[in-house]
Amino acid sequence: MSQAPSMPVFWDAYLADTTHLTTEEHGAYLLLLAAMWRRNGWVPDDDRDNARILGLTTAKWRKVKDRLAVFLVIENGHITQKNLLKIWKITQEKIEKNRQNGARGGRPKDKENNDIPKANGSKTDNPKETIPEPEPEPDTTPSGVVGRGELEGLSDRLCEAAGITDAGKSIGHLNLSEPLHWQHSGCDLEMDILPTLRRIAASGKRPTSWAYYTKAVFEARDKRLSPSPAVQQQTATNSNRRRSTGDLMREMMERENGRESENLHPGDAIRISANAGR
Repeated sequence: MSQAPSMPVFWDAYLADTTHLTTEEHGAYLLLLAAMWRRNGWVPDDDRDNARILGLTTAKWRKVKDRLAVFLVIENGHITQKNLLKIWKITQEKIEKNRQNGARGGRPKDKENNDIPKANGSKTDNPKETIPEPEPEPDTTPSGVVGRGELEGLSDRLCEAAGITDAGKSIGHLNLSEPLHWQHSGCDLEMDILPTLRRIAASGKRPTSWAYYTKAVFEARDKRLSPSPAVQQQTATNSNRRRSTGDLMREMMERENGRESENLHPGDAIRISANAGR
C-alpha cells in the first residue's frame, strides 16, 4: 500500500503525450500509473500480475505493453514511470518532513488576549468563521439508480455474489461503470445481476472485470421480461380469434357453396354448364 495520500496528475502534459493511444490503451496506462503509485512508485515486471491488475488477458497486456513502452522504465524486474517515480519521492520527503515537524510540536498558537473583543472592521483570527457552511448538495440520483453513497455497498454485494475476496480483487473490480450500466439498462440487482454472478462463481470462474458478466446479465434480464410459453400461446390464440367481419362472411359463403355443390346431380351440373354457355 502506498504511503502517499494522493497522486497528482498533470493533464495538459499527459494529453499532449498520449494523443495516439486508443481508449483501451489510455485506460491501461492510467490504471498502471495508479498501481505504481499505490505500490510505492513501481510494479513488478510480471505480465500475469499486471494483466490481472488491468483487467486484461496476458496476451492482450503484452501487446498494450509494447505500445506503452515508450513511457515506461523497465529494468531490474520492475516497471515504473520516470516522472511518477520522481514525484513520488518528493511527496515522501514532504510527508517525512511534516511528520518530523509534528513530532517537535510545531509552532504554538498565541492564545493570549483571545477573550478581548475585536474592534469593528478588524480581521478575525479565524477567517473561516466568516465563511458560511455550504448547502448540502442535493441528491439528484434518479429513482432506482445507485447513488454515490451506495456505491461502496454495491461493490461489496457484487464481489460477494461473484465469490471475489479482498485478496482477489483487481483494479477492474473497483470500476463500477459496467454494473451501473446494467442497472440503467433495466437489469434488476436482485433478480438479474446477483443471481447471474452467483451462477458464474459456482462454475469456478473469477473474471477480473465486470464486463465479462455483461452478456449473461442481459440474457437474464431478457429472459425475465419475455412472456412465458403459456402467455405466448394464449396471445397467438387470441390473435387467431380476432378475425374481421369480411373473413367470417367469406367463410360462410364458401361453406354454403360447398353444400350446394354436394346436392347437385351430375346431370344437373352438365345442364347448368350447357346453359351457362348459351
